[in-house]
Amino acid sequence: MKAFLINPAHKQIEPIDLQKTEEDIALIVGQKDIGFDDLGNSANRLYFDEACFIHETPESGRFKVDSLPPVAGKAVVVGWNADTNSLADTGLSLDALRVRVSFL
Repeated sequence: MKAFLINPAHKQIEPIDLQKTEEDIALIVGQKDIGFDDLGNSANRLYFDEACFIHETPESGRFKVDSLPPVAGKAVVVGWNADTNSLADTGLSLDALRVRVSFL
């Protein structure tokens, strides 16, 4: 499914192909305990390491999306289907996401 990886260490946002499981997101983020924040209308979610500031290193980097609290380390943006309560393709374009992300 269509998703985006945010890597603040390299100040990059790149499209990725994601399986339909949160376990796949956890592998990409690099931690087993992940959390999420809804991005605006809850049709998209930002998944990140739930304890990102505990695991943070000087190399991990930080970023924020819109007015959400900052996140340390990698994160994944993916769509959410409320009707089926499952992950889905993100409806965001790469350009639309880039203007919403600030690297700190």
